[in-house]
Amino acid sequence: MVIQALIVLFMMSCVVPASLRAEQTGNPPIGKSNCIVKPVFDPEGVLQITDLVTFNDAYYIVQRTGRISRFSSKDYSHSYDLLDWADRIEIRGWEQGLLGLTFPPDAENDSRFYIYYTRKGKGTVVISEIQKSTSGTVTERVILTVPQPYDNHNGGFLRFGPDGYLYAGLGDGGHGGDPHGYAQDRNSVLGSVIRINPEKATNGKEYSIPNDNPYVGHPTFRQEIFIYGLRNPWRMDFASDGSLYIADVGQVSFEEVSRARKGDNMGWNIQEGFSCFEAKRCKRKGLRQPLFDYGRTEGISVTGGIVYQGSKLSGLQDSFIFGDFGSGKIWAVREEQGKARVTELLDSSLAISAFGTLVDGEPAIINYSEGNVYTLSCDKISFQP
Repeated sequence: MVIQALIVLFMMSCVVPASLRAEQTGNPPIGKSNCIVKPVFDPEGVLQITDLVTFNDAYYIVQRTGRISRFSSKDYSHSYDLLDWADRIEIRGWEQGLLGLTFPPDAENDSRFYIYYTRKGKGTVVISEIQKSTSGTVTERVILTVPQPYDNHNGGFLRFGPDGYLYAGLGDGGHGGDPHGYAQDRNSVLGSVIRINPEKATNGKEYSIPNDNPYVGHPTFRQEIFIYGLRNPWRMDFASDGSLYIADVGQVSFEEVSRARKGDNMGWNIQEGFSCFEAKRCKRKGLRQPLFDYGRTEGISVTGGIVYQGSKLSGLQDSFIFGDFGSGKIWAVREEQGKARVTELLDSSLAISAFGTLVDGEPAIINYSEGNVYTLSCDKISFQP
């Protein structure tokens, strides 16, 4: 089966001796909720979903192989393919592909949008603006390219924030353990969340740097960087104050979820979760600590996540809902007065590759192995153990 093969590949690519790691956890007590997943729809002819974006009362489903399809939110029928770029997308590595989609804040229709993908050939990460004419002609404006030294840890998050700027989550370049140290090197955008304005080109680039980015004016640091010290920030979402809940995929021992703010160093590869990475002691000063981490008894690859703003799941408002690709477990976490509160919502059998939001504001949960969409239903939500 595809999903079992992916899990084996993941574990083989991450092997680092666990004996080198001191297990020091700062997790809060975990509450227990009573939830189930319910099927919403099974998109026709769709597999390997990497993203779901709700826009103008429709669902845009992104497939790793290079296709974006529009589905009606009323009867879930397939309207049309917005893009089919299978011939331009590199998918040799199972973390490569068409990974992210977003629409600009002022978009009235789907004729203009942004994508995040790995380019055919060397697997270079590309962020592009796409314009599609009424005749179907597609025009690409490449905003940013980032060479990848390896074919894993490609990131893929792409969203406009509440401030109107474009945020993208980039992996550390891949292999294992960040061998080149990119995540702690602010001269590289690898292993970071970048924040740019793609609507305004300047200084010979197809984008500009917001004036309040943390490293504006620094002689060597990449001024696109907003947050750094990340391994593979596959998915994240914005809290009400504009900060980011980030699910960062771990190496071999721990997956982690954090709440990050401008200029934060998230600690990779000094730490993995709350623990020092490849050392019994490490310098933690100046590192943003996670809200929550979990080990291999709970899962193998964290998938973020949405900040819930719906109405049906009372008690989850403003919580970050996330899951695990391998185990299917789903949790929610939120930060209150600087402290984390966590609840395990359920243990599902889904291979969770992404979350989204349905038109009614409720969670969309993507099952990668079967290519279908679920949501949550809960009769008890408790953050108390």
